[in-house]
Amino acid sequence: MSTIQWRSRTPRWWPVALGLVSVAVVSAWCWSSFTAPATELTTSASPSVVPAGLEPMATSQQPTAEPLSVAEKVVAAAIEGQKEAAQVVERQPDELTPIVGKVKERPPYVSVMEWGMLKGVAEQHEKPDQELNHLVNYLRFTKKLELYQGLSSSLAPARRMALAEQLIQELPARLRQGDMDLREAQRLLAEMLQDAAPDAQARQQRSVTEQAKLTKAMASASP
Repeated sequence: MSTIQWRSRTPRWWPVALGLVSVAVVSAWCWSSFTAPATELTTSASPSVVPAGLEPMATSQQPTAEPLSVAEKVVAAAIEGQKEAAQVVERQPDELTPIVGKVKERPPYVSVMEWGMLKGVAEQHEKPDQELNHLVNYLRFTKKLELYQGLSSSLAPARRMALAEQLIQELPARLRQGDMDLREAQRLLAEMLQDAAPDAQARQQRSVTEQAKLTKAMASASP
């Protein structure tokens, strides 16, 4: 998981809240999936001794599954939405470029649950459309970052290189938006340059260039 720190700009509790909601959804689903009804627990216990000849007759009729409750359906739909959004990021990360201007509809890499929360947070801002654009783009960035950090450097070097390059290009924007501090941006830059510039000499030269961009972005960062 990415460990980006928030700087105080507008309410920045939404990533934590979104994470808690996701955990609650998964926990509820796991509980409903693995908690058996009382009758099922009773029948699964050690059988009592039954006198010979009084055993119940075998039946080929299987017990029917109980229909899902409304809560279970909601949980299942939320989990499925999270999976679909994650699959979009995994399948086509190169196509997930920053959105410019007003976000008119839910991007495919944002789940329905995430979309509702992002819109709710944006509505509290003095410029809702601008803030929704910012929140959606930052969520896209964090999802790509998590994908990058989850890839094996030995099994997917080319993919890590491509993702590292894309993320490096966006670091100044994340600084200007106040999504992270300079130290965090520099740490991520050093991590991603290992893939984007494998040659040590080229990496050193690239580091100087990118550091300058970060410093300039920090000077114009949102208060």
